[in-house]
Amino acid sequence: MHIAYFITGHGYGHAVRSATIARNFSPSTTVTFITDIPETFFRQESRHPFRHLKYRLDCGCLQADFVTVDRKKTLEEYAAISVKNKSATDEIVDWCSENHVNGIVSDIVPAAFDIAARCSVPSLAVTNFTWYDIYHEFIADFPSFEPMVDTIRDQYRSAGKLLALAPALPMTYFSRIEHIPVVGRNGRNCKRRLLEKFNLEPDKKVAIIYIGDFGSSGTMWNRLATFSQWEFFGLHPVSDAPENYHLVNGSGFSYPDFIASADCVVGKLGYGLVAESMINGTPIVFLSREHFAEYPVLERAVTEWGGGIRLSPDDFTSLGWKTALQKATSVSPSHYPVTEGAATCARSIESYISLNSGKKR
Repeated sequence: MHIAYFITGHGYGHAVRSATIARNFSPSTTVTFITDIPETFFRQESRHPFRHLKYRLDCGCLQADFVTVDRKKTLEEYAAISVKNKSATDEIVDWCSENHVNGIVSDIVPAAFDIAARCSVPSLAVTNFTWYDIYHEFIADFPSFEPMVDTIRDQYRSAGKLLALAPALPMTYFSRIEHIPVVGRNGRNCKRRLLEKFNLEPDKKVAIIYIGDFGSSGTMWNRLATFSQWEFFGLHPVSDAPENYHLVNGSGFSYPDFIASADCVVGKLGYGLVAESMINGTPIVFLSREHFAEYPVLERAVTEWGGGIRLSPDDFTSLGWKTALQKATSVSPSHYPVTEGAATCARSIESYISLNSGKKR
């Protein structure tokens, strides 16, 4: 079986969960990732053999900063990409035919379902939300883009099946929906070794700061120093960083291990952060977020789970974190099953493609 797996280039969260699912494919299944996420990423994350084709078929959301979407620029960029997609999809249809692709999976590139229809192969969407959900909320302020957004919805409607990853939006425009448990990676608690590596006191609290790579100008990072019992770790440099902020790139620890080792994570709510914090039982101190339809569902999920502590934007930028950090050390959120979601998803994909290959679409 040969699966063409399309992945949006919006950040790395979609690629992480796609690679996690692909790890659970049968040894006889061939997978080709079609995305503008670099091939080097999949070499690090995918334990399943793969091929890679570089195409940019969507843009996700363009960020004004690490929590704010530039809505107009996002819609304009997607419109420009959709014009270019005609020649790109022609190339991919030919490639799928030449390479005997049996089925198409998309997280959550709309054009993938046009390609599946043209190739007469079964298709599945694997996601917790779609770009239709996100862009549809922009239309009230930018009505000229409504026809484009309706086209995106129709592309999703043509998918054979949706595997809805918990916690998911309703996405009722899909004709067939299977609900899948949370998908993420399980880490190892390496807190003692982490503190030793950075020559830190063994009784310190550990927080992982995840702000993405869009920056966070205006945040008073120097005030981290006021939390003397905490050591903060991040993937990206911050301005005026005090001695208790540490960059972890190249430190020899995986990101899931950092989450499993932390007393809490501080950052914006995204599926990957929510899923892996839940799986590893690590509380999340998170920011509120506007103009992103996924956010209310994720906020409700972490609140019901028991490990979500909300920060206002003002408290975040002024480093008014004292109460939130104290609360993070006192809550006891539950753990989720370690690999159930990814394995269930992989089995569903292979089963659906096997049962529907060769049928006229």
